Amino acid sequence: MSLFLTKVDYEIASKNGVSGQLLEHRFYEKGMKVIDATSKHGKPKNRRKINVSKEGKPKQSGGREYEEIYQKSLKLKTGISYSGIYRRMKSGWSEEDALSKGIPHSFKVREADYIKLAEENGIPFSIYRGRRNKNWSVERAITTPVNRRVSRWKNKGRGVGDGPKKKSTT
Repeated sequence: MSLFLTKVDYEIASKNGVSGQLLEHRFYEKGMKVIDATSKHGKPKNRRKINVSKEGKPKQSGGREYEEIYQKSLKLKTGISYSGIYRRMKSGWSEEDALSKGIPHSFKVREADYIKLAEENGIPFSIYRGRRNKNWSVERAITTPVNRRVSRWKNKGRGVGDGPKKKSTT
């Protein structure tokens, strides 16, 4: 096992399509053997390419099962991405539903009225959202007051929050 890269190693790597910088990274930083570092057996990058012919029809590209439906969504200007259509179709949605149903709105948009009521009752948004994430009902999340804990350190010696009483040893 060699400790350094030689000129021959750099030449072999360049013939295999590996740059000198990548070779050094693989050998010195990753600790790969010279044979492995000079060869080009890395993970292939997953890049999706949409091949569209001059007529505007998609060409067959590997792995894009729902390309035709995606092209329909582009024509209808639904704003649904390919990954959104893919998830919907894999979940068993019909083609019509996948194209017609809108994109769900964010939490703030869906519950804007309730958020206003909660803030009027003195409940911050973060607490309201946390309660809803814990499956509290809307009414309970809005009306239950916030539990403001009394700090032990700020009120020390005032009889509030002094902590448990110590047992006397005498």
